[in-house]
Amino acid sequence: MKKKKIVVFGGAGFLGRYLIKELLGRGYETVCYDLKKLENPGSNNFLSIVGSIFDKKKINEILKGVDYVYHLAALQDIDDCLKHPIEAIKTNVYGASTVLDCCTKNNVKRFIFSSSVYANGEKGGIYGAGKKAVEIILKEYSKNYGINYTILQYGTLYGPGSEINNSIHRYLDQAIKKRKIVYNGDGEELREYIHIKDASILSVKALDKKNINKTLILTGPNPTKIKDLFLMIDEILGGIKINYKKKTTPGRKMAHYKFSPYSYQKTIPEKIINNTYRDLGSGLIEVCEYISSLQNKKEIKKIRKHSFDDEKKNIGVDFDGVIHTCEKGYYDGTIYGKVIPGTKKALKKLSEKYDIILFTTKAREDRPLINGKTGEELVWEWLEKNKLSKYIKQVTSEKPRAVAYIDDKAIKFRGWYEVLKRIF
Repeated sequence: MKKKKIVVFGGAGFLGRYLIKELLGRGYETVCYDLKKLENPGSNNFLSIVGSIFDKKKINEILKGVDYVYHLAALQDIDDCLKHPIEAIKTNVYGASTVLDCCTKNNVKRFIFSSSVYANGEKGGIYGAGKKAVEIILKEYSKNYGINYTILQYGTLYGPGSEINNSIHRYLDQAIKKRKIVYNGDGEELREYIHIKDASILSVKALDKKNINKTLILTGPNPTKIKDLFLMIDEILGGIKINYKKKTTPGRKMAHYKFSPYSYQKTIPEKIINNTYRDLGSGLIEVCEYISSLQNKKEIKKIRKHSFDDEKKNIGVDFDGVIHTCEKGYYDGTIYGKVIPGTKKALKKLSEKYDIILFTTKAREDRPLINGKTGEELVWEWLEKNKLSKYIKQVTSEKPRAVAYIDDKAIKFRGWYEVLKRIF
């Protein structure tokens, strides 16, 4: 029996990494499509492709023979979406619609959309409005073009591997490092936290045929008051001060719900459940251990002093998968993809403070000539063509001494927006 093939757009993110492991564990042939390459979790059924959700040509190529698509790619943070509404709308609405349209044209059996409980109500700001808009577009595509769908409305995800914009990660990070938590609200707010492993299991269960053209809610088993969550954190870590800030901006107050994200609607989503759930207390300890491991790595880096001046002024940037979308081999001559969105603006900002050193194995001296040109010459030619060369100090085949590296090993590349937030 032929294995079902699945593409996960945004597969290198928090939920995507866990979902891909779950899919591979169940025997699906799985492709990760993201702005950054995902390391193979140890399966012969896995492929990671670096690309943009706006690249229709590339998406159409990889969707040939695909059975199901999970679309997770999005700007996830509510407050970030409020600060950058146009970027949020472009990524969350237009990006999702672009992938959906390609799925329709390639006869994908089902489009599984990662939505949010915020899509059920009037809260959630630009983020919630974007999720709601895609749900409406998806249903219209189904009616008019016949593509099947399943909408997954997630509650508040948490677990090891989350980023600082994840609420529980942020609370625990503050508690561990500062011994206090600053919270915008009075603590009476209710949330239904769901562990990332439970969410990934339920996301795969959603592939069942009974869930075709349905909207499913994926939340934890029980609502938890924020102040009760903080009591649990205090019991785990001890001596944590909670600072409730009841005054907040009107935009943020309108975006976040207090007791429920839901409002009346004709079609009621169904809640999909597991037989067992991970305990919230145990999950909090897992995240504490994860944050502590990150802190230990940072402490090791702090001990080391810069031995050379160029370590203080250089930024090392990986050419492949950071500057251009390329996963093809060197020898076939097609070594360059398209410029990754946001690259020019990001390089301009970085170059104002640092010397940018581009590293790529394509610049190695032992590589054969292509059309009479060395790899380094071809890289500079491509940079010039795309009006990026003026921001680059040097192209090299080895990692330079630098204050930071933007690649899979140091600053993990999930898009220029996240990189610039971390550096500046």
